[in-house]
Amino acid sequence: MNLAVDSDTVIDTNISGSDKRKRDVLSSSSSAGSPAQIDKKIKQGFSTSSEEELAESELSDEHTEMGDKDKKGAEEPKGSDALFKSLDDKLTSSFSLMKTELLSEIKSELKILVQESVAQVEGKVHDLQKENDQFKEDLAKVKAEVQENKQACDRLQHVAFNAAAHAVRNEQYSRKSTIRVFGVKQEDKENTTTLVLEIIKEKLKVELRPQDIDASHRVGKQQEDKPRGIIVRFVRRIHKEQVIGARRLLKGSGITVTEDLCVPMMQLYNRVRNSERVKNCWTWRGVVFAEDHQGKVHKITFGQPLPF
Repeated sequence: MNLAVDSDTVIDTNISGSDKRKRDVLSSSSSAGSPAQIDKKIKQGFSTSSEEELAESELSDEHTEMGDKDKKGAEEPKGSDALFKSLDDKLTSSFSLMKTELLSEIKSELKILVQESVAQVEGKVHDLQKENDQFKEDLAKVKAEVQENKQACDRLQHVAFNAAAHAVRNEQYSRKSTIRVFGVKQEDKENTTTLVLEIIKEKLKVELRPQDIDASHRVGKQQEDKPRGIIVRFVRRIHKEQVIGARRLLKGSGITVTEDLCVPMMQLYNRVRNSERVKNCWTWRGVVFAEDHQGKVHKITFGQPLPF
């Protein structure tokens, strides 16, 4: 009995923190009887208790690990935000640095390109300036040559005009004894000298002899309703002037007498006669005269415009 009591005391001392089952083992062991049996049961009880405690410890560790995992899972979002923010700051800083460096490189390259372009443009401008200066020199020379040529041309025109005027005067002088008679009826086998002498005597009251006329004949194209004119050359100029001086007596007879004008003087005469500024126009000794509407008489020479 003392052994059993002592065993219970020892058991109670060693397993004071055990569960009901351990107590049951101890209770049954006290009723078992022999010490060997009691020790066997005690060992079996402790073995079973150790296994249960180990299982409980493993289960507690599993719960602890799961709790840690849950805690870590709860803390993970906060850590990810910080990480993303850190990465974003680093990327922003890197991009800003890259942007600054890229802009600096672009500015440097643009500056070099601009300097090269400006140098090329300055070179071209310099070349163009030289060409322009050369062109100005050439243009000045050309202008000088043109001016000289113009002066020479003016001189030549003046000489040509003088030569033409001199030729006209000479040609007109060669006709100083010649007149033209228009409106004389044309007949077959006519004698133009006889016809002219009759008109001069009957119409102009001037006495002339056949020997006073050097030559006479019809001139111009034949027209159906108009006879051709007669050109008459006198031996002496005075006879021609007598006839020209009396020609106004032919007014209304259908017969006209004019001086024999060369082509340039005839053109001048027609131009002056057809001008609205001219009241009356005639010729005398190969010179054209014009009377304006104020009654003033003007002498018009070859190549001269109307002076009024």
